[in-house]
Amino acid sequence: MMNLDEVGLANSGNVIYLVNVTLGGEDFTVQLDTGSTDLWVDARGRNVKLTNSTTITANETYGQGSASGTINYAELTVGDYVVASQAFVKASEVENMPAGIQGILGMAFDNARIFENLEQAWGTEAAEKLGRAFITNLFAQNQSLPNNFDLQLGRSTFDDPTGNNTFIISGHAAGFEDVVQAPKLTREVSDHWTVLLDEMRVDGKQFLFNKSVVSGVPEGNVLAVLDSGFSLPPLPAAAVNAIYSTVPGAVLHSSPIGALNGWILPCDFPPIDVSFTFGGKEYPVHPLDLFLPVFPVPIIENGSEKNVTVCVATYQALALDPASFNTFRDIS
Repeated sequence: MMNLDEVGLANSGNVIYLVNVTLGGEDFTVQLDTGSTDLWVDARGRNVKLTNSTTITANETYGQGSASGTINYAELTVGDYVVASQAFVKASEVENMPAGIQGILGMAFDNARIFENLEQAWGTEAAEKLGRAFITNLFAQNQSLPNNFDLQLGRSTFDDPTGNNTFIISGHAAGFEDVVQAPKLTREVSDHWTVLLDEMRVDGKQFLFNKSVVSGVPEGNVLAVLDSGFSLPPLPAAAVNAIYSTVPGAVLHSSPIGALNGWILPCDFPPIDVSFTFGGKEYPVHPLDLFLPVFPVPIIENGSEKNVTVCVATYQALALDPASFNTFRDIS
């Protein structure tokens, strides 16, 4: 039987993490996203029982895809937790979203699209009460609950096809209780889980980032966004090159196919030691989290085409300002 604090989390291809929710009596499989705030669902053809409705519209946009519709309210159940009337976007248009997801459950802070649009229509006081994220609502109505949640983004393998994924509210996974003794990291930006990154090391050597252009960031630090919804974590191009240029046989490849546009690696390459330091504590990256197999890929060999499996770098060169925006998907 599931513990009250254990919600459950599913892994899709080691890049998307999903949770089952019930909204207004309808079941949805949604992506769990610490990089955004709002809840939206693809409600087309579904009979979501509303607790309240509005004509206010919202357009949720992401690194990939968008969803738009009206802001409404319905009872939301996540695991054994219930919010009686949760604001959400009842999407009538959904574009370029990954297959298999029926919405996104944001786990960041209450100043995103729903809040902004309610504030514009009804004022700040109303938005602060009616535009809250799920997690804010939950803790507000259950003030005895410890106000934390834990994510462990697991890795599917042939030996363990489901992976070890954890989504816990107001508790900690077995074996990880000591997290309460870990350094407390200050949120540096109001609308994201944004923290200071002290350093990155590759095979024991420190990589020197450019000076951050964000005002107030201490010398030697850059900002990192902890975003469970960003499938392939971006870094400045120089940092990505510092990691993968050390791999024998690795090739920096240009391709119109997104997954192949970057470093291509031999799948049996020797392990690289990569780590990130936050709050003075070093967190190593598991070698298996440095690459993803992509198959089949057609190649021409001796005049004949054949399909082969190749491995691609998980860390991708950043398209935004490398001094002010870095995202890490799976540091635990």
